[in-house]
Amino acid sequence: MELHLAALSRSNLPKLEVSFDSSSLITDKGMKDLLATTTAGLQELNLDLSFCAAISDKTLHALSEAVRVPTGLRKVTLSFMVGAARPSPLTDTGLISFAKALPKTTEWLDLNFHGCKAFTDKGFRAL
Repeated sequence: MELHLAALSRSNLPKLEVSFDSSSLITDKGMKDLLATTTAGLQELNLDLSFCAAISDKTLHALSEAVRVPTGLRKVTLSFMVGAARPSPLTDTGLISFAKALPKTTEWLDLNFHGCKAFTDKGFRAL
């Protein structure tokens, strides 16, 4: 995995689109490692982490760090759906951290937080 992440960090890709939908193997640490590879050339980020049981606010914080890197990031699509049987691992703290880090170049923001019941108006106002 480390070799793949190192190659990704050198790639200067304009678009990163990754789906881990329903994966029980992806963790906050894995997402932190992946997001640490983002480069200045990134213009579009599309992440689907729906129903990933090991994802929490730590991933939103890692995403915040990744988008703070001076980029031309213009489009962000995120999906963090949570099943009804599981409490939401995402909170206003993570959402606010992400919102504050979004670069001014962002023109399109598409968020799907279906089932994330821990978010309040406070978190969404930050966006």
